Amino acid sequence: MNNNSFKKNFSLVLCCLGISTTVWSMQLTVQNGNQPIAIVKTDIQQYKTGYNSFVLSKQKKISTTHNWLIQNGAFVLGYNAHSVKCIPVSYRFFTHLNRIKKELKEIGKEAEHLPYINDGLNQFTNSQEKNKNVLSKILHYKHVDALTLPADVNKENLKKNPETLASLVDNRKVVADEYYRFMMLNLFIQYYLEEVKKIVT
Repeated sequence: MNNNSFKKNFSLVLCCLGISTTVWSMQLTVQNGNQPIAIVKTDIQQYKTGYNSFVLSKQKKISTTHNWLIQNGAFVLGYNAHSVKCIPVSYRFFTHLNRIKKELKEIGKEAEHLPYINDGLNQFTNSQEKNKNVLSKILHYKHVDALTLPADVNKENLKKNPETLASLVDNRKVVADEYYRFMMLNLFIQYYLEEVKKIVT
């Protein structure tokens, strides 16, 4: 596998991201300074085709590639240890194609979707560094904060140790609807920043 193909196959996986098309262009409210982004509900339909393609392409690649190769490939691409530990959080998501298709139909319909997306976009655009590891960390932290977790789970520890969240997901100790919903919203944030805005280094 050449380097370009390798990069194409593995830069996507940090959606806990979370884990990296332009048919879906985005209407934004952009101001000077930190350029705050405000997506409104009527924007969502404009981006559906490109975003759906982005997600389904990731699903196909990640579901047909060995986990070991995905994680080691991420190190080669410059992802740090924390980002690589986020990758397994996405495995259950990417192995359920029918559930993904269902979530794709729902994005933008709930009141909580737009504030979640806009917050993630603006956290990244306001960050001093704009690289893939910063994006991975923002998406993972947002995912943890959004989930309803068992009472004995410390969210701060979960943020520092993404592999623990992966274990909770695997053992079905998170609310499935929340897990899929916020994975999908994280992918939207990733899609816009990487594929539309192209500001993730």
